[in-house]
Amino acid sequence: FLAVGYAALFLAISSWALTVAAGPGFIADTSLKEGPGMLFGLTEERLGSTFTDVLHILFVTGMFAALLSFHNVVARYAFAMGREGLLPARFGRTNRASGAPGIGSLLQSAISVVIVLAFAFSDGNHIGDPTVPVLRLFTWMGNV
Repeated sequence: FLAVGYAALFLAISSWALTVAAGPGFIADTSLKEGPGMLFGLTEERLGSTFTDVLHILFVTGMFAALLSFHNVVARYAFAMGREGLLPARFGRTNRASGAPGIGSLLQSAISVVIVLAFAFSDGNHIGDPTVPVLRLFTWMGNV
């Protein structure tokens, strides 16, 4: 309950700060105009480029940590499903050297590559703008 409460409080304060920075009547327009870079744009105007650079680094490392965690969870689920007979038995074995669920990790990697490539090549209307497939991937897969 504390973790959920902390996350909700952090989200509320962050949303309030963005609204104050953009202006209460302009937050929607600013969001539509600047898109995902809105936070970085607002912080650079008010707090300077050094703070924005640190924010970029924190964003990238946070995304890496989240992706690594998600990858590990999927690999462990594949391991458990292989162990229980829901997937082939080889998924239920671990790597002898590290004890990691190697086959589940390879399965997760293969599925990820297929999905990322499908999003990268399927959107022919936005060939010059590489952010569009990435935004759609995050939006669609985050909601699934």
